[in-house]
Amino acid sequence: MRILILGASGYTGSCIKKKLDQEFMDVYGAYKARQVKFRRDPSMHQFALGTKGELERLLYEVRPTLVVSCLRGSFHQQMEAHKVLGEYLVQYKDGKIIYLSSANVFDGALEQAHMEPDLPKAESGYGKFKIDCEMLLGGERR
Repeated sequence: MRILILGASGYTGSCIKKKLDQEFMDVYGAYKARQVKFRRDPSMHQFALGTKGELERLLYEVRPTLVVSCLRGSFHQQMEAHKVLGEYLVQYKDGKIIYLSSANVFDGALEQAHMEPDLPKAESGYGKFKIDCEMLLGGERR
């Protein structure tokens, strides 16, 4: 299994990469182009969200069968990137994506604690965007 973590330079992505590096051999990360500290690490690759063809180039170079998405940035650019990821992973029988959503998918029902099987209810633009990404990636229609 080859693993690619998009957003590996952020807090969550870097923690995930650090843990997966202990368990697996082929773990790669993607970082924002302006972060110089990763340029000497061969497991880290520059990635500029929203740059035409950049994600396809990265996928071709790394050839992951599992992608962990910890992306941040423009909602539109993230949505386009997740469409590309879905199209890419479909070619692998066991291709998978782990999409890190957020508790904001429940920001329209703050009166109670929520668990994974609960129906999402978002009022914020961010929460609605996260639900849209979940649906794009094959989440159940709730």
